[in-house]
Amino acid sequence: MYINKNLVNIFSLLLIVVLLVFGQTIPYDWHIFDDSFHILNNYQINNFSFKGFLYFWTNASSKIPITYNTWQLIVALFGTADPAPFRLVNIFFHFLNGVLLYYFLQKLSILLSEEKSFDKIYIPALMGTLFFLVHPVQVETVVWISSLKGILSTFFSLISLCFYLKTIEKPKEILKYVVLMTISLFLAVLSKPSAVVLPLIFIFLDIYLYKVSIKVSLIKNSHLIFIGGIFTILQVAEYATDRARVTFPFYKKAILVPSTFTKYLHLTFFPTNLDFNYGYNYKWVDEILKSDHLSLRIHLFVALAFFWLIILLTFIKKGKFKKIAFSLIFFSLAVSVNTGIVYYDFLKISAVADRYLYFPIIGISLFFTFLYEYLSPLIRKYYLPILSAALVVLCFLTFKQSQNWRRIDLSKTKSLENYENLDAVKAESYLADLINQKEIRKAFEVFVYYQTILPQKGEAYANELLNLFAEFNMNEEGEALLKIAKTNLFTLESENVLSFYLNTSQFFKALGYLESSKDNMTILDYKRRKENIYSKWFDKKLVNIKAYSMILKRYASYKTAFDFFEEEEEFTENIKSKEKIDEFHFLRLKTLEAIKIRTEFKSKLLNQKKVKEVNKLLNSKKN
Repeated sequence: MYINKNLVNIFSLLLIVVLLVFGQTIPYDWHIFDDSFHILNNYQINNFSFKGFLYFWTNASSKIPITYNTWQLIVALFGTADPAPFRLVNIFFHFLNGVLLYYFLQKLSILLSEEKSFDKIYIPALMGTLFFLVHPVQVETVVWISSLKGILSTFFSLISLCFYLKTIEKPKEILKYVVLMTISLFLAVLSKPSAVVLPLIFIFLDIYLYKVSIKVSLIKNSHLIFIGGIFTILQVAEYATDRARVTFPFYKKAILVPSTFTKYLHLTFFPTNLDFNYGYNYKWVDEILKSDHLSLRIHLFVALAFFWLIILLTFIKKGKFKKIAFSLIFFSLAVSVNTGIVYYDFLKISAVADRYLYFPIIGISLFFTFLYEYLSPLIRKYYLPILSAALVVLCFLTFKQSQNWRRIDLSKTKSLENYENLDAVKAESYLADLINQKEIRKAFEVFVYYQTILPQKGEAYANELLNLFAEFNMNEEGEALLKIAKTNLFTLESENVLSFYLNTSQFFKALGYLESSKDNMTILDYKRRKENIYSKWFDKKLVNIKAYSMILKRYASYKTAFDFFEEEEEFTENIKSKEKIDEFHFLRLKTLEAIKIRTEFKSKLLNQKKVKEVNKLLNSKKN
């Protein structure tokens, strides 16, 4: 049997890159969000039988039966004690998506050119594939076990796209490949409903790249449009029911949709400061309409400019740049379902999420693949070095982002088997005992595991845990609990949240939270809490030796320490206590003395290595 060595080399390279970037995440624990809901607390997942298999196909609340069946198989083989097999499946299918994407990009390029050989390595397709595989926004999808649905949906979508190319390559066998396209589309939508955009992508492939008339393309893809339409109607109908209805005026949607689209462009081309929750929801629209008109204008301008760019590329010079235009249309169509046009659960928290870019990134991979064709005559010598350097930077950012996801593990222990299969009453009793015994980390683990079945989603226990986190200065656990509250929409008392921030010395966050909540409190209460924050912040500056370390570091160039106090003038205006102001002046004198001592000490250290060690020690103690 003939084996294409070039393809073997390409696929080996893709596998090595994926393992280098994501291999470190395999031992990560479960994560604090949907992993419990979809897998750990879902008793149907453990029912690997014909009846259990059919459950997710017959239950109206399950829109992703293919994904659930995959999890059922993994649980049947490996159980749920160790999340590593689940994450390995995510990584493996991510690699397979890279293989399919390379095939799709190279085959598409061949069919659009005079080149008929599939044997040689096509560098632009390889670069586009690597861009997809190592882009930092892909971390959330690959590392988060619950995001397998997006990976599987993309897997079947790419298969469907590859079968589409077969209908072009072998028109005599079009019926066979259309059937395979349709089956793949079904599997993609049943893995994640957002794949309903595929029929529109097929139509634009016809119109833009193969010059098929709109009428013929609509007839050709009518059955696919029908399938996509049915799933879309079912999705909209579900969220029109009383149990999930959320009111959002049209003007808010008109602002949210282009704004989220602009944010997706930003995350794609400048993937920095990635987060689980970007806060792009209808509450955000209210806030931006009140206070930040400049940001709103920028969002709307960028979205409109992107739209006109597509039109320009479509018609300039008789459609010379239609390939580039198609790649941008691909991205726009794929991301459109997650811009707030149609309601979905996470929209309560944010219309923007990294995982929603997993499939749309393929459009940008197309963009860079086609861009080579236009730029190679101009910058042939520099195109590949520039793109290679960009991919190295992306690999580094993705590797670092993968490390960040370790911080939101479900827990640092592996003791889930100690309290599995408890009912609500027993879980509540067990949780109360752990809290009373001050086994706080274990209590938090149990809370996360059973939060969805506790009375009122465990709000009382959540507030009690947050107070304990504040008391014992457990910063990381408290931040995780705040994220869970945002995700699962239960209420944490504002007094408890402020207490947590103050006790963990997160004064900026305390002020930010207070500002975001002031509409829900009286003016008097708002002023009282603000004065309390500043007072405790001031106390921290006075009594903590870290304040001295910060000042010593800041004035290593021997500038007068009084500059520091001038900068703090606005801060001291918020302090009402004369006694504390006097302490502040006393600190000024102490600072000058410390600078003098440091200067003398430093002059005696002729060894520069020791000077660096001293500076490093001081820097490690800064506030």
